[in-house]
Amino acid sequence: VGVDGCTDYVLCSSPREVCVIGHNEDNAKYDKNHTFLLRTQHFRAFTYMGNIPSTAFGYNRHGLGFTLNWLGPRATVAGGLGRGFISRWMLDAESMDELYRRATANGQATGHNLQLFKVPQNKTDDIPLLLHDMPLLLNVELAPGGGG
Repeated sequence: VGVDGCTDYVLCSSPREVCVIGHNEDNAKYDKNHTFLLRTQHFRAFTYMGNIPSTAFGYNRHGLGFTLNWLGPRATVAGGLGRGFISRWMLDAESMDELYRRATANGQATGHNLQLFKVPQNKTDDIPLLLHDMPLLLNVELAPGGGG
């Protein structure tokens, strides 16, 4: 565990009846005990105090979600959109296509790695760790600038 980034694990049973998504936050010591799970009518998001939800993981009432992992590109796009703004915007997506378009929008300041997923809507009352009949999981890696 270090400050260089996070890790995601996706394990599925065979046949694929149940999938489990795990995400850990490998951040600096000063973030310890300064995070929370924000629950609104529209989404759930892991949030660092003082930050926009979510720079880690979240999902919304449409069953759309993501995990977000930091990448450290050598170059960034000056004046580009920060990943916090992009990920918050993603929490408002209403379809998988819209979630992907927002995740890969042009003009992003830095790179990052995303796992985008959709869960059945009746499974989104709590954190979707058990994803029954998970129809879709996409891995997206972006360089600065976006435009996947």
